[in-house]
This record gives sequence, structure tokens and C-alpha cells, in this order.
Amino acid sequence: MSGYSRAEVMQKPACCDFLHGPQTRKAAISQIRQALGGSEERKVELSLYRKDGKDLPYTRQILRKYNSVIFK
Repeated sequence: MSGYSRAEVMQKPACCDFLHGPQTRKAAISQIRQALGGSEERKVELSLYRKDGKDLPYTRQILRKYNSVIFK
């Protein structure tokens, strides 16, 4: 999906910043960080980029359940 092999992804930082590009909104990234660190639900839409530079639209809903994080 992203164009990266498993070996390439395993060598990258866990924050996936290698998928960010010129249209990736800093506010959306900040919202994801806040949702992961807080207790509120968030739905975030952002543009990620494949290895070949093509846009990869990404929508994620982040829910908190007890001490776990659920991505939908």
C-alpha cells in the first residue's frame, strides 16, 4: 500500500514521519498525538505519501478504551 517493503518500514521511526509530505497538515499530526496522549476520541484526516510520492489519503478514528488505544 505504501510502496515500502517490510524491511524498510522496520528501519524507520515508529512515528511514520517518512510518510509525511508537502500536503500533510501539521495540525492533523498534532491532533493524533493529543488523542493518543489524552482520553478523548478524535477523527483525523490527513495526507500521507507513498514511496513513489503519490498521495495516500488517510482517515483514522482514535478511540480510548480503558488503558488501550483503538484505531478504526
